[in-house]
Amino acid sequence: MHSQPLLASIGVLLVDDSYSERLLTRCQLEQIGYRVIEVDGGHEAIRLLDERHDEIDLILLDVEMPDLDGYEVASRIRQREQQGYGCWRPILFLSSLCSPEQMLIGVNSGGDDFLCKPVDVRVLAARLKAMARIAQRYHSVRCRKSALDRANSIEARCRRS
Repeated sequence: MHSQPLLASIGVLLVDDSYSERLLTRCQLEQIGYRVIEVDGGHEAIRLLDERHDEIDLILLDVEMPDLDGYEVASRIRQREQQGYGCWRPILFLSSLCSPEQMLIGVNSGGDDFLCKPVDVRVLAARLKAMARIAQRYHSVRCRKSALDRANSIEARCRRS
């Protein structure tokens, strides 16, 4: 795949309490070309986002976990973003709970996409690629906005002088 060098710079936080599911998904992600950081629970995922935020670009989140369910984890991540802790990152749910109601709960809790287990590696690759593209554009717009804000601030100071 010709885009692997670009993908290798994208870090995916994989959150799933099932070791076998994490192993399978990690292998798929690494085969596609992503860097993977994995944890087995919601509390650890939130802690890791604080500690290694620069390494994480996308979040793959299981729904059913014993410490915090994925919906609660997504909700807490989005609350923290609104409070200024970290930047927006796409959150994709991976779940065997695949009813329309579960998908709506996922989106309403802060998720950006919902994939049903078992997920075909081609579908996973396509969804991650789309989310990475959205995230890159989002961050590009934020950078441009910051540059414009700085320029406007300098211009305002010059006018006052």
